[in-house]
Amino acid sequence: MKKNTEYGFVALAKEEKLIMKSLNEYLERYNRMFSKNKNKDLLKAKLPFIYKHFYFNLNKEMGVYMELYPNQDNEGKYKYLEFKNVGWILKVRILNHLPGYEKGKTEDYINNILDVIGLDCVTLYATDGDD
Repeated sequence: MKKNTEYGFVALAKEEKLIMKSLNEYLERYNRMFSKNKNKDLLKAKLPFIYKHFYFNLNKEMGVYMELYPNQDNEGKYKYLEFKNVGWILKVRILNHLPGYEKGKTEDYINNILDVIGLDCVTLYATDGDD
């Protein structure tokens, strides 16, 4: 598993609530949940894509940071134009410097998250770099 990966879920943009419900129900067992972010400065960091919000979660005990945002922004631009059937992107960053990181445990955690969403998933981007 790469350090930085973006997974795409074959779904409609309107399936946001179903995806978030599945994610948060799974994360309850870790006393975690995704937070909705509408902070203008953090949204500017997503430029050239314009989003009204995105979701994020940091689990230090697993060594994982995640963001969930749509593939198509508010202006109709696709981050991954070649994957128009992908409605949502889950960006996963493995933080192996955190004390909770354990390779097997962390990878199982990520795989379980991908499974609980219950949608077809494609890897859109993966690297071991820090981007």
